[in-house]
Amino acid sequence: MLKFGKIITALIAIVLFTIGIKYLYCSIVMGSNQSQVAGVFIALGASIFGIYLHFCNTAYRQSEKYLEFSFSQFKDIVKLISDNNDRIKWITASRILANIEQISLNISIKEHKELFEIQKLKYKTIIRDLLSDENKHGAFFYGSDDWEEEIDDSANKSTLTTKKQNEQGYTGGLNNLAEVSLYKLWSFTQFPTKYVDSLGNEIFTNKQISKNIRGDFPGLFEYLTHKRNNK
Repeated sequence: MLKFGKIITALIAIVLFTIGIKYLYCSIVMGSNQSQVAGVFIALGASIFGIYLHFCNTAYRQSEKYLEFSFSQFKDIVKLISDNNDRIKWITASRILANIEQISLNISIKEHKELFEIQKLKYKTIIRDLLSDENKHGAFFYGSDDWEEEIDDSANKSTLTTKKQNEQGYTGGLNNLAEVSLYKLWSFTQFPTKYVDSLGNEIFTNKQISKNIRGDFPGLFEYLTHKRNNK
């Protein structure tokens, strides 16, 4: 709605300015007494243009607000799912992520959209690392305090009722992580099928390796030459 209002306001300002200039031209060049009329149209055009600038500033501030909020929520997601397998925390994190996906649609300024995509790429990697941590065995996802526990044991405990857990001496209140929350987090780490990588496909040329890399980057030089010699 705000974008539509900006377009309409800009068009009205342009039309008024154009009419005002036309009357001013007639007044100066053709000697007609139209200067007052021209002044009215130009003044109206300037006023409407001021409204247009207000729309632009409002759109920028709103976009910036949504961008900053999204940044802060990404940080909260990482805090919620770091170093724990609390079912509630993981569900909360996945819900926040779902909200970010909706909120980010309100980021309207091109530069803000680019910044959001950069942060999104960063947190894709962070969340992926948390999900793929080799220390998190199946027992972790069943909610076990012992992440290396046999998966059958952790699975059995996670399905016990609270009463039976108490009877058998389990005080942790084990609950497996909800699959819907895991799916939301995992799907965020994936890249779309038609993803265009900003890196492109450019790699070192042999000339660059021998001329620019050899002296200042010895480890990189050794790696690149070895890689090419062992294809």
